[in-house]
Amino acid sequence: MNGRFEHKIDIEERIEKRIEDSPKWLKEYYYSMANNTAATKRKYISDMLMFLECIANNEELSSIDLNSITSGTINQYFTERKKQVVNGKPISESTIATQISELKNFFDFLQKSEYIRENPMDNAVGRPSVPMKMEVSYLTREELSVIMKNLKNGVGSHRARSRQGKYRSRDKLLFLLPLSIGCRVSALDEINISDIDFENKRIKIIDKGNKYSEQYVPQEIIDLIKQWCEERNQIPGADKLDALFISKKKEGCTRLSVSAVQSIIAKFSYGLDRTISPHELRRTFGTTVYRETGDILLTSQLLGHSSPTVTRRYASVDKDKAERVKDGIIKNIL
Repeated sequence: MNGRFEHKIDIEERIEKRIEDSPKWLKEYYYSMANNTAATKRKYISDMLMFLECIANNEELSSIDLNSITSGTINQYFTERKKQVVNGKPISESTIATQISELKNFFDFLQKSEYIRENPMDNAVGRPSVPMKMEVSYLTREELSVIMKNLKNGVGSHRARSRQGKYRSRDKLLFLLPLSIGCRVSALDEINISDIDFENKRIKIIDKGNKYSEQYVPQEIIDLIKQWCEERNQIPGADKLDALFISKKKEGCTRLSVSAVQSIIAKFSYGLDRTISPHELRRTFGTTVYRETGDILLTSQLLGHSSPTVTRRYASVDKDKAERVKDGIIKNIL
């Protein structure tokens, strides 16, 4: 056992607990996703429950007549979803597009399993067009300086800063690892101590789509990991977990969840004009690589993109450089 397997089992047991009193068709839908990752199953089931609980209108899910769900039902649901605000922001078009795809997958299953006669998604709202954003949000040197100061001194009340002290190395790593290797938060959360080759400065990463890679990490990061591991060993129960990033709770030590990592990243963005997400750390890595090298293929490879086309946004971030080039052309002419 390496910790990652136990984490997967824990996620799936939590899903099964959530749906244990659900109708047979929802359980069968869950089991139909046997080849998906635990995280994907959790996302799909969570979004399906949100939809089903909405149309059940405070009744039991077993009261839902699946054949009474029409394209109008689905259109009304997404009309209401678009009015909702999460963390102070409207639901994004990409989120809506993802949930429409999930519902299509769900109703395709129900139709193939003969739970419904007609598929309401056939005439329901289609996926919205989500244009690729050419503007890449990343952290400036000044913003990084603010974050590093927050990590050093702590944020919040005196009591909060005192609690943060024993996790200072861990929290610093949660920022510096994505900034140095560009990993996604889902991969960061899954890192085990056994994944780290301290001598050769390598970390095994399992990223989106279960893609495996070995990442080189700078010596400074290796030293910080060693420091955190020493501090981690002082936490009662930590020796029972292989997870690199843990926290102490009443029930014992647990692997940090993705949402916990997101909260920590947001907390230490205090003093900036926006709340930082883990993905912004990844984008900062990609932006830095491209600015340092000008090599879009290398940037694509280091970010693990399926195609350099996805990475081309990073080639448009250096507006100052473009302006200097234009100024130089005119100066040479005149």
